[in-house]
Order: sequence, then structure tokens, then C-alpha cells
Amino acid sequence: MEVFAPQKINLIEFEKTFELITQYKPDTIINCAAWTNVRQAELQEDEAGQVNGWAVQNIGLAAKNCDSKLIHISTDYVFSGDSRDSYSEDDALCPVNAYGRSKALGENLLREIEIQNYIILRTAWLYSKHRTNFLKTILSKYLFTQKRIEIVDDQFGNPTNANDLARRIIEIESQEIPNGNYHAVNTGSTSWFGLAEESFKLLGLDLERLCPIPTPDSHLLNRPRNTSLESKKWISSGMPPLRPWEEALKSEINAIFAQVKKEL
Repeated sequence: MEVFAPQKINLIEFEKTFELITQYKPDTIINCAAWTNVRQAELQEDEAGQVNGWAVQNIGLAAKNCDSKLIHISTDYVFSGDSRDSYSEDDALCPVNAYGRSKALGENLLREIEIQNYIILRTAWLYSKHRTNFLKTILSKYLFTQKRIEIVDDQFGNPTNANDLARRIIEIESQEIPNGNYHAVNTGSTSWFGLAEESFKLLGLDLERLCPIPTPDSHLLNRPRNTSLESKKWISSGMPPLRPWEEALKSEINAIFAQVKKEL
């Protein structure tokens, strides 16, 4: 698979986005661009909607014009989190915060285009040794301070290894599966506290430093309580599910901790 050299472009600008994609006429477009700051989205919902919503429409229209396959990365936060069960691919979207609304907008606009070949991959709680993420944040706190680290224990989801997601995207690029929504998460679910606790156990760190707390009662921290995803549609397409989240975490946590120490 030929990969084009990266170019800087403002995806909100339709004409420039359309021109660039039309210039290359790629077989596949993988849209990983997103506004991911959940807290800041509450303060800048219009801007988040531009990036996570209307920019997706721009890419979709260009992809449709070039007959390109479009793989768009979405999120578990398009769901309300009110269900006690895991969400299926076809459950109704009902986001409870600005970030979720912006991502739901992107999904809806993409479907309205009626592009011939598209996949929406919803993922959740991504982590790796790169960039900022939950695991790197709590491990940094562990090294920087001797205080107890408060972790929310009443929000549940699927911790997902970013490398596993990347491999899943590559698999999809070469497979003929029906258009639509798919869930790409490591199997099984836990709370944020459960993820932190398992990470500390694997690293042999002091578990007494972790303190479980309820979700803060704040508009700026309005998070869905249970966005655990199931991947039945993916499995029914003939593709194997991602490995259990505990196994995926074990394979990556040492590299994450080493990177945190390196960045100190």
C-alpha cells in the first residue's frame, strides 16, 4: 500500500480539502484528525463541531468524488452512557457532552453523503507510549508527587491499545466488508480506576497511592457513565475480535512507563 507524504491542511476549508484529495485520488482515506480535548470542547463547542463534524463532511464529499474508501475514526462518547449493557453498533446516538455531540455530528453528516464505500470505526480509551493519554498522565503523577492519586471509579468503558487499533485499520483497508459502523475496542470493560489499578499491578507500583472517587458533579466534566462497546457486527463480518484489554495492556505498559520516565 502506497502512503502519501503528509501535508498540512485545514480540513475545515472545503475547497482546499477537496483539491488535495482530488489531486491524489487515493484508494483509501483514513481520517484520524479530531478535536479530542473533552473538557475544552465544552467551552468551544462550535470549534469542536467544525473539526469533528463539518470537516468529516468535507473529507467524505471529496472521497465520494474520487470513489475512495473512507475509514473514519469515531468514539464511544456518541452514546449517552445510561445503559447498563454494552452498546451495539446500531444503538441510537445520544451524546451527553459537547465532544460527543461533535463526533455524532461527523457520523451523521458522513452517512447523509451516501458515499459508496465507508467505514465508521468507533473506539475508546486509547493509550500508547505516544502523546498525552490517561495512562501517561497517572504514571507521571506517580513519579512527580507522593500524594494519593484520585481516579474515577464509576465510569466504564473499553481500554484500547492504539497499536491494536492501528492493526485493525490496516486489516479493514484490505477487506471487503459492508459499509457502516463498527466497534474497534479491546474486549472486556473496566472503570478508569480499574485500568489504573491493573497498570500499577503490572508495574509493581504502590497500589495504596490510588484513591477511587465518584465522578465530580461538574458541567465541565459531564461524562457518560457506561460506554462499553460490543463488536458483534465486526465478528459477524468474519473478522476476529481484538484481544482482551488486560492482555493488550500487559504488552504495552512497560513501554509506556519507560517513555514517561524519559519525558521527565
